[in-house]
Amino acid sequence: MPRRLDVPDLGDDVVHLEPLAASLTPEFGWVTDGDEGINEYTRIPTGADRSFLESWLGRYETGWVDESRAGF
Repeated sequence: MPRRLDVPDLGDDVVHLEPLAASLTPEFGWVTDGDEGINEYTRIPTGADRSFLESWLGRYETGWVDESRAGF
């Protein structure tokens, strides 16, 4: 049975988590700057560009709706 993924309160006095969404693409521009650590330790493809970021972040946004994924 699918579980319902409502956006919970993701903050307290110390930490605030924000669900990933396509609207965050400008803030994630650093991901495509060619950092060797990103290339080595993540599954983000080498040479990823802004359109990749929008699509990638958008899938998390859609995932909240269809209950397939959540990212912060």
